[in-house]
Amino acid sequence: MEFNELRKEILKTNPPFSIHEKIPRQLFIGLGWISLVLLIVFFNLSYSLPYTVKILSSLILGLAFSILNFFNHELLHGSMLKSKRWSKALSYPGFFILALSPELWIHWHNHLHHYHTNQPGGTDPDLAGDWSRLKHRKIGPWIVKSLPGSKHILAYLLMPIIFSLQCLNVTWIRSRERPDLYQSMNRKVMITETLAYYGLWLALIIYLNFSQFLFLFLIPLFIVNIVIINIVGLPHNMRPLSGKNLPFETTVSLMAPKVFDFLFMNFSHHVEHHFFPELNHQHLPWVRGYLLKKYPDQFARVDLFRAILLLHQTPRAYFDESHLFYPGTEQKINLRQLAKKEFFSENT
Repeated sequence: MEFNELRKEILKTNPPFSIHEKIPRQLFIGLGWISLVLLIVFFNLSYSLPYTVKILSSLILGLAFSILNFFNHELLHGSMLKSKRWSKALSYPGFFILALSPELWIHWHNHLHHYHTNQPGGTDPDLAGDWSRLKHRKIGPWIVKSLPGSKHILAYLLMPIIFSLQCLNVTWIRSRERPDLYQSMNRKVMITETLAYYGLWLALIIYLNFSQFLFLFLIPLFIVNIVIINIVGLPHNMRPLSGKNLPFETTVSLMAPKVFDFLFMNFSHHVEHHFFPELNHQHLPWVRGYLLKKYPDQFARVDLFRAILLLHQTPRAYFDESHLFYPGTEQKINLRQLAKKEFFSENT
């Protein structure tokens, strides 16, 4: 079923929420994690702590910065505040670790990804893309090797920085290669925000000693990259390409533990989110219940840990709209057969 058709159908049932409801109290989630980050940084800079505490600090900071990125995902979809200006301003701390411009993210994610999900031709910045396009670019084969599922050593070596590299790629390359897709983005604002982040990172490199920088920022950055690529990569990278906005076809939801949904703001409810991007995450379980009852044979879902395993077993380039492909081994994965076996089985 198409995007608009199902939205209209659900809204006709008078669900127990408004899709335009804002819940500003959720800002305290971000405030809490930012406060924790500042507290950990303060104690690490003010006192000489044992290495076990420094390592624990890195792990907690990595988790906190990861959650702040998912918080920003919700904040910039507009489900907490009416003001786009305030939503954007409050997102700056959460994107610091990735040096990711909120101006770019709004266009990259809210506009391109959501309205061109899994479209062929490199329109969706979240996908590596079609092999027919990648093979003609010098960097194309290396992109395919560097992503989870290639089983190439490069994929394992780059995992701690792979999403940061994707941010750099979209910021400085993809947005310039296809300026027609980024017309609504204010490029001057995007560049200013990005360079401001770079300036903050440079100041930290100069001001902090190596140990402080390593434990407080570099290791947390590695953790954020690993978390994001192993969560954000799940909902779409094992689904077919499509020229239309068809969440049932291009997206899979995750069956995740409650603690995962609590920390990552129901990101596992991803088919649901793609039908209602503006809907606050606390209402997505209701949408899941409706879809499971009404469309059990179309609603793709898979266990979180099984999805992570599949991500690392399947290549990321598309041979055609229905097959993933890895040129190094000529491996092809039929996505429709994979879905029938994994996403619609009796065990999900």
